[in-house]
Amino acid sequence: YADSLILGYIWITDSTGITWIGGNVDSPILMDGTSTYCKLSNANIPGTYTTISGARAQYLQVENCYTPSGGQWSYNDPAFCYVLANRASSTQTAAGGATIVFNNATKDNRSAYSDTTGVFTAPAPAWYTVTVNLTITGTALAAGYAEIKKSGTTVSYVPIVNANAGATIAVASASVDISLTAGDTVTVTATAGGTTPLIAVDTSWISIASKG
Repeated sequence: YADSLILGYIWITDSTGITWIGGNVDSPILMDGTSTYCKLSNANIPGTYTTISGARAQYLQVENCYTPSGGQWSYNDPAFCYVLANRASSTQTAAGGATIVFNNATKDNRSAYSDTTGVFTAPAPAWYTVTVNLTITGTALAAGYAEIKKSGTTVSYVPIVNANAGATIAVASASVDISLTAGDTVTVTATAGGTTPLIAVDTSWISIASKG
């Protein structure tokens, strides 16, 4: 309880699983090192000195903290882990089992998804719901399949089916619950048939949400 931005830091470094509930917090919180999930809940935030910073700030889960007036603290973010990303620019091949890269992560509250490699890395053990929607364009498209993979091993095959009479648009969609430990990865690959099958922009997306 420091009443200062430079005195009395709560410093969490190289730590996982620290949880504190209730009390008054009026000093900065620094998440650093290799820290992963820690949690602060139901605390009173009496002043303006409580800030969350550090290289691992996103791994502090904050919920139900309040101000003296009864309002919700601005840092509240009860979501354990949530990713929403889409293919937002340039098409990508949908042939040969390449990893699909959803190159625009519009939501990634725990920095778990790489929109340059297409790899989601679980930050904590939990059940995760993985939902995928692919739109594939090309000419004379033929049936194929997508795969949702856990650490390189297929956990779900998703049929790719034609969506129009001209066989120029195909789609694939699925939602699956996967048990992951910290460090497990999730990727999506596609093997579509036909001429020049490409993952379309805008309508191809992935969401991954932990279930607690």
